[in-house]
Amino acid sequence: MNKIFIAACIFILLPVLVNAQNNAATQQQVDSAVEKITGEQYVRIPNKDFDTLLENKIDEKVSSKVFFWVGLLVGTISFILVLLNYYVVNKQKEQIQEYVKKELSETQKELQKQMQHEFQKYFEAVDKRLNDLMSIFSLVWRECAYNLIDRTKNNKNIITAEEAESFNALLDNKTFILKDESVARVIDSYVRCIYYSTRAFTDHERFSKMHELITVYGQKIKLLPETYASAAIAFQDRYEQFNQAEDRIKCIECCEESIKKQPDYGTSYAVKIEVYMIDFLRAFDPAEQNTAKGNVLRMLKIIENSSSTYLLPELTDRLKNDRKGFLKKYIDELENQFKPELTKLNIVL
Repeated sequence: MNKIFIAACIFILLPVLVNAQNNAATQQQVDSAVEKITGEQYVRIPNKDFDTLLENKIDEKVSSKVFFWVGLLVGTISFILVLLNYYVVNKQKEQIQEYVKKELSETQKELQKQMQHEFQKYFEAVDKRLNDLMSIFSLVWRECAYNLIDRTKNNKNIITAEEAESFNALLDNKTFILKDESVARVIDSYVRCIYYSTRAFTDHERFSKMHELITVYGQKIKLLPETYASAAIAFQDRYEQFNQAEDRIKCIECCEESIKKQPDYGTSYAVKIEVYMIDFLRAFDPAEQNTAKGNVLRMLKIIENSSSTYLLPELTDRLKNDRKGFLKKYIDELENQFKPELTKLNIVL
């Protein structure tokens, strides 16, 4: 029973003892804090000094804040001003550069215009002088051509190899180009000289060169009808000698071109009639003879239908002159075979 009572007392007193110990520890902590405050760390300041210190402290804090914000504002404004200044300076620089560039461009254009004007005046003057010189040289060149033509005529159209080169030089020169009329006269004289001048060319060269001149220049300019007639006579001569169909074809072609250029050129008609008479006498059979005879009759009919007063005299003179040479037998046969037609045309051989 006593044990139970003692245990109950201990159970009841235990919380009181624990609480008392806790209160003692708490009191001890409070006392220690008070001691610290009242001892080393606490300083007694009068109210007036305390207010002064407080005001100073507040002023210090406020001043630092003010200086901070003022410094920030000044720095911001300075930064903005720097940016504005940079922009304005660059803008002005661009404007100045653009202005200078524009002025330089205008000045350059003006200088170029002046230079072009001066150069144009200079080159016009030079060009005029060159044209004058070219006109003089062209005149001299043309006179050289005419002199060569007259000289070969005086020499009965016989030229040397050197004179043949002179003809080539006149035709091939690209600097002093003769007019078409002058070129036509040069070629006319050259073709005649080729036919007569056996010293300047071989037999093959004569006819190939003649045909080349007529073919090439006949496509570029209007050749004289006499030029084609001279070539026709040359190929007729060759045809009569060698009886080559190619020479006959070239002869007839030249006669036709001559007649196209001058429809009443009697020499070309006479040459064609002579070629047909060569065909007639060399015919293989009556059929070939009839073909040749029909060609002659066709030519005489064309002559009959012409009202030109130049055709018959030129035709008659050519036939008479050729009758004196190696074509005599062909013209004699013409007179025998076509006497009525010749009489009707008043062609007396």
